[in-house]
Formats: sequence, C-alpha cells, structure tokens
Amino acid sequence: METNIWDRALTVSAVIVLIAAAACVVILIWSVVSQ
Repeated sequence: METNIWDRALTVSAVIVLIAAAACVVILIWSVVSQ
C-alpha cells in the first residue's frame, strides 16, 4: 500500500524535474534567439 504512495511521489517529483529542465532549455533558447 505504501509503495503506491512512494511511487506516486517519485512520479510527481520526476515530472516536476522534467518540467523544470524543459523550462530551462526554453529560457536558454529564448535568450539565444533574442540576442
């Protein structure tokens, strides 16, 4: 039962990390294009 909670927490954290990484990439590309 508890494993499901941990799996969900790991999944949510992984999604947040992926979104953050994507945002950083977009910001870098945007800064390069703006220059």
